[in-house]
Amino acid sequence: MAKPKVRWDWISRICLRAASSVIVLTVVLGLAVVVPRSAQAQKFETLYRFRGAHGEGPDYGSLSRDAAGNLYGTTDSGGALGLGNVFKLNTARKVTVLYSFTGGSDGANPYGGVTTDREGSLYGTTASGGDLSCGGGYGCGTVFKLDTTGRKTILHFFNGNDGDHPYAGLLLDAKGDLYGSTEYGGSNYGTVFKVSVTGKYRVLHRFEGQDGEYPGFGSLVRDADGNLYGTTYKGGRYGEGTVFKVSKTGKERVLYSFGTQGAQPLAGLFLDEKGNLYGTTTMGGASNAGTVFRLEASGKYAVLYSFTGGADGAAPDAGVCVDSNGILYGTATLGGDVNCNGSWGCGTVFKLEPSGKVTVLHTFTGNDGALPMADLIKDTAGTFYGTTYLGGHMSCNGDGCGVVFKFTP
Repeated sequence: MAKPKVRWDWISRICLRAASSVIVLTVVLGLAVVVPRSAQAQKFETLYRFRGAHGEGPDYGSLSRDAAGNLYGTTDSGGALGLGNVFKLNTARKVTVLYSFTGGSDGANPYGGVTTDREGSLYGTTASGGDLSCGGGYGCGTVFKLDTTGRKTILHFFNGNDGDHPYAGLLLDAKGDLYGSTEYGGSNYGTVFKVSVTGKYRVLHRFEGQDGEYPGFGSLVRDADGNLYGTTYKGGRYGEGTVFKVSKTGKERVLYSFGTQGAQPLAGLFLDEKGNLYGTTTMGGASNAGTVFRLEASGKYAVLYSFTGGADGAAPDAGVCVDSNGILYGTATLGGDVNCNGSWGCGTVFKLEPSGKVTVLHTFTGNDGALPMADLIKDTAGTFYGTTYLGGHMSCNGDGCGVVFKFTP
């Protein structure tokens, strides 16, 4: 079974060039200074480098962490048959493959990570496999459950009409219902769905184009009233993507259509206690290298930062998380060290203060990881955890098979 093709068309449109060690640029909030931090000052550590047998390419899905400090995630390829797996990384840095996908009815190519419940069961999606009569023999994907004994249950097989290729992870509510999106299917532009842990499935919304096309690779977020929020990569008024809201009854509303002030968001959103949404776009902004944005509950939109494509990074695939002081943390997939990955750069970890000041907390060099695409997660001690799609053991496929890392600001 072939691996589904990841959309990389946006990469070819970004020109990355080296910038000075300190970059001064104007953003919407005013004058922002990018301050790279030296390697000696960083509290960054690569926890694990994938080698193929334990998986390749931890992709867009963020990690999950249990109370004991164990990390869980997925790789979209590698494993026993090269079709991806679910893994556990314990505090001793030992990786255990909890399940390797076969490409049949169990699914293949999990991009979205896993979500855990109170009992320790894991829930996720596969982008292909499942019903092999769908998707030209490759399958349209599945929703699965993996319990603590390693037993896997398929909660739903996508058939195209109800969704196709779920790249994003799942959101689990207090009642045990799961919410997610598919990039394709429905009316060809993707869907938002709900499925119970017993397998009862419902399409909440089918995108039609003007209301968005191709939901992003980030998980949905949900407010106290049960409304869901997310992004689409394309569609909307200007064709460059949307921020959308879907009510618990399935009514959809476009909250914002992207254009020049940010374009083509792949990441999900962060929802604060005031109802403000924060996210990133892979393109657009002052240098067409992506942005960090805020969409207030009132509907007011602001670009908080425009990436330059230099030392600060470019093309952020992942979203941001916001701490209690209003500081945003995230990753840029490209940019940073232009000696890495040709002149494209291997990405950065950054923080963005309310003043508009950006500090580069880490610049990836390849051996320590390359191309961070998944959202960061944070523990109670303030340590962040994440993954990179490539880098690490560079003997693995020539570009590395990805890493798990942690850092403390």
